Amino acid sequence: MIDVGIITGSGIYELPGGGESRVVENRFGTVEVSIFSAGPWTVGSISRHQRDHRHLPHTVPHQANLTAL
Repeated sequence: MIDVGIITGSGIYELPGGGESRVVENRFGTVEVSIFSAGPWTVGSISRHQRDHRHLPHTVPHQANLTAL
């Protein structure tokens, strides 16, 4: 379970600190989530446009991103 969720903007595809990458599928779409530890918390990070800027601003799957976290 993720304690803290971060949605980043363009150019930030994963946050420092290693961790793992998971593909999360839900009814709104498929999202890549980077998961790592920061102190006592498990943090999930999503790049809003996804890797390689896959989604234009008007096609960002906001519901899929939020549901994945």
